[in-house]
Amino acid sequence: MNINKNLFRFILSIFGVLLFANTANALNDFSITAPAGGEIWGGVRDINWTNSSSTQSLDFILVSSIFTATNTLNPGPGTINTGTYSFNTPNVGGPIADGSYKFIIQDHNDPTLVEVSNTFVIDNTAPTVSLSTATQVSTTSTITIVGTVSDAHISSGALVTITGGVATATGTASTSGDFSITVTLNQNATTTVSVTATDVAGNVSNASTVDISYYLPPTATVPSGTYAAGFLLELSATPGSVYYTTDGTDPTCATGTLYTDFIKVLSNQTVKAIGCYSGAQSTVSTFDYVVNIGGGNGSGGGGGGGGSSAPAPAPVSNTDTTQFYSNQTTNTPVLTPQQTSNQTPQGQVLGAVAYNFTKDLKVGQTSTSVTELQKMLIEQGFLSAKATGYFGALTKTALMKLQKKNNLPATGFFGPMTRALVNKTNFR
Repeated sequence: MNINKNLFRFILSIFGVLLFANTANALNDFSITAPAGGEIWGGVRDINWTNSSSTQSLDFILVSSIFTATNTLNPGPGTINTGTYSFNTPNVGGPIADGSYKFIIQDHNDPTLVEVSNTFVIDNTAPTVSLSTATQVSTTSTITIVGTVSDAHISSGALVTITGGVATATGTASTSGDFSITVTLNQNATTTVSVTATDVAGNVSNASTVDISYYLPPTATVPSGTYAAGFLLELSATPGSVYYTTDGTDPTCATGTLYTDFIKVLSNQTVKAIGCYSGAQSTVSTFDYVVNIGGGNGSGGGGGGGGSSAPAPAPVSNTDTTQFYSNQTTNTPVLTPQQTSNQTPQGQVLGAVAYNFTKDLKVGQTSTSVTELQKMLIEQGFLSAKATGYFGALTKTALMKLQKKNNLPATGFFGPMTRALVNKTNFR
């Protein structure tokens, strides 16, 4: 009999909905404020209302339409008005399907007094993420991850989160579910980029992943361009090794020539280099050089006189490999340490173990002081190449070894602390 009475009450409540759904303030001054209509709800959500009565006892009924009752919510019957009620959408009195719903709130003692909410959507289905970006070796430190979010209800507005890079990156899916988000890659490593999407209902997708490698490509001490004299070229790909070719073919870590010392560029030449790391490699860097020894007419007659080039210095022989000149567009040749000067060198080797350096020195400089620094590094066993007067990658690496051995910051910069060390009479 109790079951029949409860069933009868439930049927009455539905009829009450039909009879009074359009009656304003059927529950005294009762008003449902959430759901307001159109929401997409998932997880735990709150029904909110206002009511001037503090003694009404309320029942909650969830319906899939105004005519079909689906679930009776706890804690009804007999809930005293408190203004809010939290419910777990995946399990409202039992598992329910995604879809459009309304709430009916009725007076426990008088089922004909009801209030009906606007329609909202329950969505407990997680979205999915598909990636257009494929596994690859990136040529830059950033890459744009492209993909699409698919959702059973609405893909637009889904929060896309990407982890694995230097920092977490986020973005929002467009109205069609597409997204395009830039990620900063880990340097000299393979980054497993993990992408998840959280839909507007709060459901989180499984992660989709893609591996992106970024290894620093080699750099050259002399940029591509036209030069008025031959020069020595340094390549570097710290902390990897460099393999190169000069015949126009692309090098690999197995077929190229291992870079160990300066490359003589005495005529037109293309140098291609690849950085080789533990179990991985970079993209290929290409450096194109035009050596216009004895010339002075710049790039020729093309373009109707695009400006004159720098005056050409004296021709460079195949044995004279210590001259370095800047790109002609600078109009300023960089002279070698072999050039004579009336000035006293700022760094001198005074004896087998005594030095006198007074200036800071760094990568890119060419001077007699750099020559003296290189001589010191050679004498101390840190540099195996010859002294050229040009502060390049090999000199920097040798200086870093010296600094590390003497418990100084291994910066490769020859500054006050390093000068003070090597200028000591007992320096070894």
